[in-house]
Amino acid sequence: DRHKADFRSSFAQMSAPAPAPVSRGPTVIYLIRHGSTAFNEGSRFRGKSTVPLSDLGRRQAQSVADLLAAKPIAHVACSPLPRAVETANIIAAPHLAKQSPPVPAPADMYHPAAPYVTIDDGYTSANYGPWEGHTTEEIAISDPQGYKMFREHIDQAQFDGETLDGLSQRFRASLLRLVEQFPGQQVAVITHQICTRAVLCDLMGAPKSFYWQLGQEPGCVNVIEYHDGKFSVKIMNWTPDMWDKVGVVSKAW
Repeated sequence: DRHKADFRSSFAQMSAPAPAPVSRGPTVIYLIRHGSTAFNEGSRFRGKSTVPLSDLGRRQAQSVADLLAAKPIAHVACSPLPRAVETANIIAAPHLAKQSPPVPAPADMYHPAAPYVTIDDGYTSANYGPWEGHTTEEIAISDPQGYKMFREHIDQAQFDGETLDGLSQRFRASLLRLVEQFPGQQVAVITHQICTRAVLCDLMGAPKSFYWQLGQEPGCVNVIEYHDGKFSVKIMNWTPDMWDKVGVVSKAW
C-alpha cells in the first residue's frame, strides 16, 4: 500500500500542469533627442563636438523632465557627449529627488548622476570630422560632393568609416543590453538625431534612404516598446510645442 501511495503521488506530480511563466509587460523605452545647442540653432554640424546645451536646449530638456516626472523610470542611459549628458541629468532630476534619501543633482551637469544615469558609447553621435562646427552652407561650398551624398544618399554615406547601418547596429546592441537589464520596466535613452533616425528606420523596417523623412526635433521624445523579442514604435517626435511647428520650416536640425 505504501508503494502504491508513493506511485500515485509521483504520478500526480508528473501529470500536474507546469506553472505558467510569470508574464511581464513590455519594456518601455523613451528615446529622446538631446536639447538644442548653439550649433543646432546656427545649422552647424555637431557630431562628436562638445558643444553644450543652449538656454533653449535646457528649457526643452526641462519640458521632457516635466512630461516624464510621474513615469516610473528605472534608469536613464545616454551618449557620452556633454549635450546628451546634461539633458539626461535634467530629465533624471525629478526621479532622483523622489529617492530615499533624495539624491541631489550633480554639481557638474556634464557628469552623469550615477548610478541612476549611465553613459553608453553605443548611443553616441556619428563623427563628422572636419565638417564639425561648420554650417551646412559652408560645407555645401567646401565639399559639394560629400554634402550631396549626405543630403541625397545618406544611406550610402560614411562618417569616419561608419555607415548608418553600422551606427544602428551598435545602437541596437546597446538597446538590447538595456532591455535585458530592465525587463518589463521603463527606461530613457538620450542620444542624437542621426541615431534616432537611423534606429527608427530599422525598427520600422524602412530603408535608411527614408532618413530625412523622419522628423526629429531637438528635445523630442519617441516611445518604443520591447516585448516578446520585438520592438514596436508607439510615438515619434513628440515635443510640447509640436502643433506650433506644423507647416513651419525650421533651420535647427
